[in-house]
Amino acid sequence: MSAHVLDMVDVSRRREVEEGVIRIVRRSFAVDVVRAQHARIRPTPPTRDEVRRRTNIVYSWLATMRNDLGYSISRCLDVLGDALRASLDGIDYEPASADSGWTPAKEG
Repeated sequence: MSAHVLDMVDVSRRREVEEGVIRIVRRSFAVDVVRAQHARIRPTPPTRDEVRRRTNIVYSWLATMRNDLGYSISRCLDVLGDALRASLDGIDYEPASADSGWTPAKEG
């Protein structure tokens, strides 16, 4: 999956995307540890299969955000962590459309 999605990314930004995905997946495991500590249970160490599963979820969201919503790479990297967490928690995640967001009010 990742190779196909990375084909949609400009060559000059691929390393940034790959590193961003790695950070997002690592952060998701760190959140799992904190949640386990709050629940007073032992966190499950990440397996290769779980790392792969989470990575594929992130790349799937990246493809959706780039192709369907027209997000920039920067915006994708900003919100992919939220998308992954929602997917892991079984919560529907609805990314905002590319043209939504804050814009300055016109004066006059």
